[in-house]
Amino acid sequence: MEEEIPEYKKHIASHVKLDILLIIHDDALVDTFSAEMQEFNVRVHRAEELEEVFLCVEEKKLDAAFIDVDHPTIDPLHIIAAVRRSSSNCGIPIITIVPLDKMDLLEKASRAGATHFLPKPIVWFQMHRLMESIQWRLIDERRQYRRARAAIPVRCSYNGNQIYASSIDLSASGMLLRVDEDLPAGRELVLAFPYGDNYSVSFLLQARVVRMIEDKKRGKLVAVKFYNMPEARAQKLLMWVDLFLYFDEHTDDKEKKD
Repeated sequence: MEEEIPEYKKHIASHVKLDILLIIHDDALVDTFSAEMQEFNVRVHRAEELEEVFLCVEEKKLDAAFIDVDHPTIDPLHIIAAVRRSSSNCGIPIITIVPLDKMDLLEKASRAGATHFLPKPIVWFQMHRLMESIQWRLIDERRQYRRARAAIPVRCSYNGNQIYASSIDLSASGMLLRVDEDLPAGRELVLAFPYGDNYSVSFLLQARVVRMIEDKKRGKLVAVKFYNMPEARAQKLLMWVDLFLYFDEHTDDKEKKD
């Protein structure tokens, strides 16, 4: 019996867009693949030249890559190694598409860093089962990068000092804050938020200043990154981000209707 997916996971899955790199030479196969992937709320990024592949790997945050190991113009083993060396995509699943008469390439792809494989010709039922098995992991990791607009009062403490800020956005990994004084990159902070007379503090987190930004319209902005966060608190923060995004999306929809 298949495990039933909880409603909250279905909701999150419907609102998290996944970005998948596709390196397949056959146009008809690409079209079919893209159509089959619609069920999983996926944006397909096809790369046909080596330069396109490297740009996609280095400049985009991808969630997975599907690579035909029998590609006629691109060395798939070279690409797999490049993905594993990239800064943002080194840990993503790499699914190799391997022709049944060239299964010897599977071992080479696995040694290069591939994690899954599909036989070619593709049996689409197998592709769906594979995506179902890894979809939530991909969504959960993508959630770490989603930023929600959130105006939250924040108390920043460091070296016995306290300053008060207001967030502009929030993610599971950090915040963008509006502040009145300079906070240099590398400064370690303890953040308490939401903070104020009407709030009991929900989060007390360690953070590090990543960069200071001077914005003409919004003034001094500080990007901070969380660290040493307990797992239970990280999951609670993720749900907060999901909640802010949910309200943001529904507010935008309402404004469009009005």
